[in-house]
Amino acid sequence: MSCDAMQPELPPEIWAIIIDHVLYVPHVFDSTCEPAEFLFFKNSRAFHNAVNWPKINMNSDKVRMKQVCSTWRTLITSRYSTRWIDSRYDLSSAPAVRPKRADIEITGEGVLMLERLLAIPGATSQLSILSIKQDYSPTLHTVRLGAVFDRARDMSTIRSLTYDTTFNSVSSDTLGSLQRSFDSLKCLSIRAHRVGGLFHLPSLEILILDAESCELDQWWLPSLRHFSIDIRIDTATPYSSSQIPGPVQNIRSLMFLSAGKLMVLDKSFWEEHRSLEFLGTYASWLALIDVPPNNHPLAHLYSPIWITSDTSALPFINFVDLITQTGKLQTVGISNGRFPGKKIGDKWTVLLKKEGKRGVRFYDDAGVALDYMNLGE
Repeated sequence: MSCDAMQPELPPEIWAIIIDHVLYVPHVFDSTCEPAEFLFFKNSRAFHNAVNWPKINMNSDKVRMKQVCSTWRTLITSRYSTRWIDSRYDLSSAPAVRPKRADIEITGEGVLMLERLLAIPGATSQLSILSIKQDYSPTLHTVRLGAVFDRARDMSTIRSLTYDTTFNSVSSDTLGSLQRSFDSLKCLSIRAHRVGGLFHLPSLEILILDAESCELDQWWLPSLRHFSIDIRIDTATPYSSSQIPGPVQNIRSLMFLSAGKLMVLDKSFWEEHRSLEFLGTYASWLALIDVPPNNHPLAHLYSPIWITSDTSALPFINFVDLITQTGKLQTVGISNGRFPGKKIGDKWTVLLKKEGKRGVRFYDDAGVALDYMNLGE
């Protein structure tokens, strides 16, 4: 089977693999991850609607590739046209829709679209990721959110849930409804004003929290392996493993972004976090007392710092020492991509070149690799 005389004759199964590779958007259809991928997986949990960049990129590529030939058009339409939908999706144009991901705004339009989707036999058989956006309108939106939770029994395949309600608090009642409705979740991401209350999900492996304040003393997640917490209000309380709502010895990825909260890395830290492979934190709030022992699995670091020419390495000396003294280090993530037009500072260039030569790979928070051989040129 071929597109035309100029194309190699390949079976549709091979073309499908090629198209899958070309149209791949990292992690947006995944419900699990490995420590090396945790930063990018975390970013993929964000709510997206029809104007967000990942869908634009994928959709523009789809349009171009569908014009190549009828074979590609058929494969792309059947595999991708209905994999990722949002509140504005026209279900009448795709009666055989089988989405893997749905990003729904808690509006009348969004809830109605979800109800129509659930009314199509088998339409949610592959739906594994649900992303919910709730803007500021507590009373009305709470009713609509309840309507979504009430239909959870018809979405039993959901394994990853994002709940974005930036201006609202997530109450104990909401957590209780979420716990009852989606008790088989592997991944939960919450963005809210405040998070607190009683919460227990036995199968949850990935938890991502972004809030002004979090009270997790009544949370228990026995299967937790990857944990990210971003607290936006400065506090003087330092990091403690007691803030992890699961067995700390099993945590493989830890992202702790809380301005004003000191993270002390000493012998007891490495002993408690004995399975830790990925560590992300603010470099300027890092106190390195002891480097990880030789048998420790730490291999991936991340810090949202900007290493431009006007940024000194001195305030981040503990982070630099952690980079240079972690024996099993494989990757380091930084935020240089936020200043695409600026040159990287000389001291940073020396560091990245030296560590790059021993096999450490550096990338920005968009996942773009930094070429240490050409830095500063």
